[in-house]
Order: sequence, then structure tokens, then C-alpha cells
Amino acid sequence: MQFLRARNIDAWFACQVVPEFWQAPLDFYNMQQGYFVQVDGRCHWVGMHQTISSVVIQRDMLQAQAAFVAGATVVRVHMHDTNNYDVLAASLQAATQCFNIVLTPAYASTWVCWNRLQLLYMQVLLLFLPNCRYNADSYGNIRIYRCNTPT
Repeated sequence: MQFLRARNIDAWFACQVVPEFWQAPLDFYNMQQGYFVQVDGRCHWVGMHQTISSVVIQRDMLQAQAAFVAGATVVRVHMHDTNNYDVLAASLQAATQCFNIVLTPAYASTWVCWNRLQLLYMQVLLLFLPNCRYNADSYGNIRIYRCNTPT
């Protein structure tokens, strides 16, 4: 929250919401710029709310897919990246551009179990997103966007 306040994004412009494509509250919605921010830590990856991690990952991917299809912009921040203000600033800047999903470096490079394989979160996510491309900025944020033509 300190980072958001330092960027003049405070409670007047950021609030917790539950959009139609997400099953639980997203941490922040920037009403002024129209993007969502979700910050997750270790409990997200090992299973939360008495749910096994494979169910959490499946739900996470389906929610990200729904957000992508709906044309929403979601910034996914891993707790390990919250002290790096340059990474956070770049990820929020990407949210104001043409990118649909932005993953901070620690988020993109988190290992998850998918179909009994250990894969990077980003690899699994790309399996769920139709017609997308991605690139990385100089801070390591992965920026995913919709293609105009099917790949």
C-alpha cells in the first residue's frame, strides 16, 4: 500500500473488488486507469482455504483466462516483488498500455505443479490464453497481450 500511496494511487482510486470474471476479491482496482492488481504470497501456491494446490492453480488459470477473454487488465504481483519499486512501477505502467496480463518477475518464475509436471506459472498460463503474445520489460515483468490474428 505504501507503494500505491507514493504513486498517488490511494483509497480514492484503488479499492478491493470482485469482478464477474474472478471468484474472490482482487486486492486493488484502479478506478482512474481501469486495471486490477492482485498480490499473492506463498499460501497461494501451496493451497489456501483448505484447498489442494492443484485446485488452486486450476482455479487461478481459469480466472486469468476469463479476465483475458473479457478484455480486463490484471497485474499479478508476487510478494517477493513488493519491495522492488522499479518492478512495481513498470508493471503498473504496463497496465496503462495495451497489455492484458502483467506478471512480476517472481510471479512469472514461480514453479507450479501442473498435470504432474513442475512448470513455470507463466508456461501454464500461456496454455490457457487464446491468441496471445508476450514480451518482457527491462525489469523482468512479463507483459501478455491479445493478438489480432490467431497464432
